[in-house]
Amino acid sequence: MNNPNGDPTPRTIEQVRQAIAALREIFDAKFYGYDKAIDLLQEASNRQPTPGTVDERLTALKEIVEIRFHELDVRTNALALSNKNSIDLALQAAKEAAAKSENAVSKQIEAISAQHSQAVSSLETRINDTKEQVITIVAGGQGSRQSYGVIYAIAGISISFVGVMVLIISKVI
Repeated sequence: MNNPNGDPTPRTIEQVRQAIAALREIFDAKFYGYDKAIDLLQEASNRQPTPGTVDERLTALKEIVEIRFHELDVRTNALALSNKNSIDLALQAAKEAAAKSENAVSKQIEAISAQHSQAVSSLETRINDTKEQVITIVAGGQGSRQSYGVIYAIAGISISFVGVMVLIISKVI
């Protein structure tokens, strides 16, 4: 169906219009896709920090860290001072307790020494009395039975003396 005058036929014109409409839809879809891709890229770009914002955030973070370290130094110094004061007070209390303990031990030693002196004096008196009795018995010429009695008495007194000495020494130690 050739048209003798060369003009396009109405059907050809309709087909051209349909082809143009189809191309328009294809181009609209492509442009819409490109617009969506550009929007997505823009959105992703907006989420990514720029070098300037990264520098600002790092500077702010550095300032926060420096403040925290300064606060930590202040707290550590305060704690060290508090610990030093506590240790000084504890050492002073220990010195006072040691002095009191030393005084108490000195008093105990003096008391034990006084008891020891008294016990020794008492034993010396008993020994002297026993000696006098032995001398009297020996000088008087009384029998050997009385001599044995005196010896037993001296032995008993000696054993008592040793027992008292052991008791006194064990209290001192």
